[in-house]
Amino acid sequence: MTAARPARRLTAPPRRGGAGAGRLPLALAVVLAACAPAPPAGPGAAAPDAAAPPGLFGDARALAVGGGALWVVDGAESAVVALTPDGRVVGILGGAGTGDGALLDPTDVDPTNGQAVFVADPGSGTVTHFTATGRAAETVAVPDVDPARAGQAVGPALRDLPRGRPTAVAAAPDGALYVVEAGRGLVLRLNAQRGVERVLGGPAAGGAALRRPVGLAVGGDGTLYVADRGRGGVQAFDPFGAPGRFLPAPDGGPVAVGVAGDSLVVVAPRAVAVWGRGGEPRVLPWDGAAPLVDAALVGGGVVGLTRTALVRVGG
Repeated sequence: MTAARPARRLTAPPRRGGAGAGRLPLALAVVLAACAPAPPAGPGAAAPDAAAPPGLFGDARALAVGGGALWVVDGAESAVVALTPDGRVVGILGGAGTGDGALLDPTDVDPTNGQAVFVADPGSGTVTHFTATGRAAETVAVPDVDPARAGQAVGPALRDLPRGRPTAVAAAPDGALYVVEAGRGLVLRLNAQRGVERVLGGPAAGGAALRRPVGLAVGGDGTLYVADRGRGGVQAFDPFGAPGRFLPAPDGGPVAVGVAGDSLVVVAPRAVAVWGRGGEPRVLPWDGAAPLVDAALVGGGVVGLTRTALVRVGG
């Protein structure tokens, strides 16, 4: 457990050095454009992303919504940027360095309700828990677990194992954390004491064995959704680890998955599928120049994320 520096509370766009310098302020206009109604299409109308200036982020990797803010992981800055839907930057978590709260190679964020923000960092082999004030309240070492132990209840002693590569994180309603350990292609459930309680997706899972998990989301009922690029869809698990339904993803496989109320958002490079209470998803194609890396429901519409920009998906 590590105490850390507070995140910056900003009233103006940040000024930072490094590969992403000058990019973040430009994101504000795109957040506004992404959340605003689309203008009527007409002869010669531009594609939805055509007006978006390039280079908003250096290496955007994940997008999430929580606590009334949009959260973007920018690998070029080794940071997580929080923006309000009206475009104000309200904080930056992490940043390169060796001090408390620094991030080495962040890849995913789960802001929950904004009171607890979890950031996966395979560079350090950890998940960092930031508070609403930006303090790093907890640093969780994610172990490298043998897949032969999949489905077994294993204890806190596994904290002493070598660190794994946590590339995605999602918080469960009961305080547990789910983490994709990309080194072995497994999903770990860490209990409230941060011991490894369960391993999901190994050979013992049979038809639900994971091939290349890339993203996680947890529903309000505790159902875990795993975006599996290797299988081309999303595998559900109940709160006890039993596999549920498998949902195919559009466009050759998912890159991310998210939950918003009763909706499940499955993100592929060229489309976003929104599953509701009905039996079939609403599929929104994306024909922009750059593929999507993530997306989220914002204000009734879908905001997508490419490596460099926030964009509107589906008009």
